[in-house]
Amino acid sequence: MFHFSGHGSLVLDKERDTADGLNGTLVPHDASLPPNGGVVKDIMGHTLFLLMYALPTENVTVVLDCCYSGGSKRGNFAVRSRNG
Repeated sequence: MFHFSGHGSLVLDKERDTADGLNGTLVPHDASLPPNGGVVKDIMGHTLFLLMYALPTENVTVVLDCCYSGGSKRGNFAVRSRNG
């Protein structure tokens, strides 16, 4: 089980594997914007996917309580929710 409640963000996606060219990120507590641009310390959605994909099990539950987490649906992941 992986759970994250916090801030999410969007960064330019150099891989360009999304239609809008942006990738959702998780913003850790020690993240900060570089004063003159550059690399942020956010955890890329793609990185999170690769880490979960590398686990030696198919039984993984991920709960993301943050904005911009909708792009985290990749592979055969299922989203279960209810209205409201």
